Amino acid sequence: MIRRLLLFLFLVVVCLLAVPNGPPLAQTPATVVAPTLLTHDQMPTVEEFAHLAKTNPMAMLNASMSRYRADVRGYTCTMEKSESVKGGDFTTEIVDVSFRDDPFAVVMQWRGKRGYVDPIATLYAKGENGGNVKVRTRLTDADTDPIGIIAQQTSRFSIQDFGIYRGTLRTYTVWKRAADQGKLKYEYVETKPIPQLNDRVCHVVRRTCDPPEVDNFTLTDTEIRSAAKFPKEAIGRVTLMFDSMTFLQVGSKIDRPDGKPLAEYYFRDLKMNPTFGPDQFKKIPAR
Repeated sequence: MIRRLLLFLFLVVVCLLAVPNGPPLAQTPATVVAPTLLTHDQMPTVEEFAHLAKTNPMAMLNASMSRYRADVRGYTCTMEKSESVKGGDFTTEIVDVSFRDDPFAVVMQWRGKRGYVDPIATLYAKGENGGNVKVRTRLTDADTDPIGIIAQQTSRFSIQDFGIYRGTLRTYTVWKRAADQGKLKYEYVETKPIPQLNDRVCHVVRRTCDPPEVDNFTLTDTEIRSAAKFPKEAIGRVTLMFDSMTFLQVGSKIDRPDGKPLAEYYFRDLKMNPTFGPDQFKKIPAR
């Protein structure tokens, strides 16, 4: 009986909480909306980006995405992830990340003491391993579907959509839809050092979701999920943090309609465009 219970628990977690891709988004439309990215000559200065954060959220997001595409091919970082999945406990995890944009690949390794069935490392490389995520726990290794039922029960987002750029793309898609409907309730909050980002100075902005909204699991989900149907996943407010120098969206805080936290994501210790070894995205990290 105990063995069967352990196996069940392993199958539940081994799918790996499909890693967050930055700020959670509300009601992702069936079609992802991407802006026409800026050219080098069109890129705002640091001062101009600060002005956009205060006055023009859609242009700010476009500048952030354009800067990423112009400057970033991959990175390593420490990701601090706190979230409640489908009404579960609000827990925090610290993860070391290696990420490559093209071809898409990500390796994650958890810090700290882990349970026997908790993932300690994962590897996902688009087009490899039959499209599955490799997951390593203290007990064994396994492959899991990144958009399967188990993944959706243990994660807010699919690992297929991991990354700073895709997080901002989600934000842009949802905010553009709200803006087109005259429902984008946006405010510039302040510019300040963020403790969770090693005191990097960030522009802090906020959107109030009225009515409350619900994130979709992947960028390409076609369903628009209602807060009435999924109250445990409802979003009332999204607060985003953009690095004042790099323009990248490196932090997000998502609150429920009652003000209680639903999720927080921070990408710190960022090292852009590292040289990855030939096996970096071929082998899962050792135990």
